Amino acid sequence: LLFMGGVLTLIFRSRLPAISLPAAAIALVAAGRWLAASETAHKATILLDSPVTVNLTGRVVSREAVAGGGFRYIVDVLETANPVLKRPPRRVALIVRARHATLADGQGIAGRARLSPPSGPAMPGLTDFAFSSYFQEIGAIGFFYGAPHPAVIDALPQNFRTGARAWISHLRSVIGERIRSIIPGDAGAFATAMVTDERRAMTRETAEALRLSGLAHIIAISGLNMALSAGIFFVGLRMVLSLHQGFAQSFPIKKLAAVGALAGVTAYYLLSGSAVSAERAWLMMSIILIAVLIGRPSISMRNVALSALVILILSPSDVMGASFQMSFAATVALVAGYALLKDSGREDARPSALPARALLIKGWHFVWGIALTSIIGGVSTAIFSIAHFQQLALWGLPANLAAMPIVSFIVMPAGLLAMLLMPFSLDAWPLRIMGFGLELVIDVAK
Repeated sequence: LLFMGGVLTLIFRSRLPAISLPAAAIALVAAGRWLAASETAHKATILLDSPVTVNLTGRVVSREAVAGGGFRYIVDVLETANPVLKRPPRRVALIVRARHATLADGQGIAGRARLSPPSGPAMPGLTDFAFSSYFQEIGAIGFFYGAPHPAVIDALPQNFRTGARAWISHLRSVIGERIRSIIPGDAGAFATAMVTDERRAMTRETAEALRLSGLAHIIAISGLNMALSAGIFFVGLRMVLSLHQGFAQSFPIKKLAAVGALAGVTAYYLLSGSAVSAERAWLMMSIILIAVLIGRPSISMRNVALSALVILILSPSDVMGASFQMSFAATVALVAGYALLKDSGREDARPSALPARALLIKGWHFVWGIALTSIIGGVSTAIFSIAHFQQLALWGLPANLAAMPIVSFIVMPAGLLAMLLMPFSLDAWPLRIMGFGLELVIDVAK
């Protein structure tokens, strides 16, 4: 079907759209099915059949702090005993509540653990956690009884890819611990989530308040975070480069600023753990900044489609998740909405001779922009929020009007400055300012 549809599309592309368009649709559906089957076969994740208590030895892949103290370890299973599992999962997620010597990525870990199969949907049609676990290659979930201890294991064969992954994972852990050591409580967990996408350290009460108030999108590393970080990089670097008049007249500082912003958002994406929302936002921002480099229009529906196609080719299973559906629904609606607004001419503002009036107009446009973005984003993602979470954020508009100026002018600039100064141990004050802003956001949510 893929071959036949593709051939018919090429043959009749310009002569007979009545044939080429259906043929293209058939070819694309066949390509999607092939990609989905290929990913499913490639993962081949072994899911645990039934709950079991076992002595487990494995290798730490990554760790993440959880609310109430403790860590959640992702562990590659190397050996099981008492009983020996004949068909053990290759990778498991285990929570440790007891005090223990924190184990780094790549270290051996051993202890008595309770393993359970990943949960299916609570009711037919609801979220199937076993589906996402399968494609994350996690075959069981559970916890250690007491404190696990280090284990002596064989070293992994090192290559550039495994070495880079281990280094980035370790860096995420170090940054998360540094942030939480400076910013206490839920604000520190919030800041860690915005930088490294580690979301489990926040208390249930605060996470629920953010979700019900329509502010949970701030936690996810998505278009908002990427756009603010890229914008701060781009505008800030361009301003710095323009300070020297001779340099600004001799070199294309706008393109140099775009290169710097592209490097910055790429580093942010790598630190984020490559979530779907972060991947989509990084692709979008990369396309926008590359468009600046080559002098093309940067924000368009074509760019949204390109980023969606890349994600669907690399990981087709993401289309079933709430993150993919909600992030693309919001992005498509926002791009279409602002394109309509631009075409209608309402976006243009005439310059005013009075500074005070110009300031009021800019302030009104900022407030109107937040309100319009909140309305478009809320309406476009409502059906997915109801379907996946059985929730609808009715207070999203006032909450975003109150919180977004704090995020835009306090949290993100301070966070970006803290990340730049962290290698020099000069990040304490920017992190405290970021924490102050996030405490205000939490107060708004509650």
